[in-house]
Amino acid sequence: MYINHITLNTGHMSRIQVGDVAGETLARVSPWLAALVQSGQLMPLPVSSLSAYTAHATVQDGALVLTVSGPTVTDTGPMQGMQPPLVTIGVVKKSRHAHLWGLMTTGAHMPPAAKGIKAPQTPWCAIAVWPSSVLCADAFEWLGDFERCVAWAWCKNDPR
Repeated sequence: MYINHITLNTGHMSRIQVGDVAGETLARVSPWLAALVQSGQLMPLPVSSLSAYTAHATVQDGALVLTVSGPTVTDTGPMQGMQPPLVTIGVVKKSRHAHLWGLMTTGAHMPPAAKGIKAPQTPWCAIAVWPSSVLCADAFEWLGDFERCVAWAWCKNDPR
């Protein structure tokens, strides 16, 4: 089994194979993800070295929408005191949840490149990279792995 992983800003697509995420990683991310969804609040990421980063998640008719935000900006400027959004992750397990594609690819805040991309076959994980991610460029060293972990944790454990 695999999950189609697509970056909406570029159209780049790959497949996340079932063995690409270690069992111990899923054992750590899955309960965190369940708590995050249930709380409806911002929570630190489940890795101590990334605790300055937070996430917020909602479920839209069985589809997961999760946004990862960076540490609070301390520099002076328009984002001072804010946690800039880095990526929004949409995960669809079954075709009946595919309405999320429209939400991820339309609207003023979604990447322009996304408007011409066709939805992949389910299950899929779509990523929208926010312009404010440039404030935390080093996060791209681990964000791709984190996206894959979230996608598998949702697809393997969500009962919907």
